[in-house]
Amino acid sequence: MFVLMMPTIESICEDYGLDYNDTNEKELLEQQGLEAYQIEVNDGETFEIPVGFIGRLIDNDQTYYMSIKVDDELDYYDKEEFQDDLLAGQYKLDEDTITLMIAESCTEEMDVMVKVGINLINQQNV
Repeated sequence: MFVLMMPTIESICEDYGLDYNDTNEKELLEQQGLEAYQIEVNDGETFEIPVGFIGRLIDNDQTYYMSIKVDDELDYYDKEEFQDDLLAGQYKLDEDTITLMIAESCTEEMDVMVKVGINLINQQNV
């Protein structure tokens, strides 16, 4: 599996002292492309997406699933088809399943991950 690591638009603005509202979006996207890099992750390996980056799967031939912890006491995980970018954190690839091992302590990104997990659980319970 290949993961394209890209800085977030917010981190680019912060690094270069830019105001998102006063900056040309095309320039921000170009800078994001210039700073992006690719990593290869093999089955059984862990990988990390640093704070200020997102990871985008670029392997179009394979369907991957995100493993989300549903019950801490039972150590139970649920799998949902993966469709979004990966936020900062440490992940593990097991065949076709990506598991979040450690989320970075970026409050906004953690809130998003929690909301994604809750929404996936709620969708399954409908």
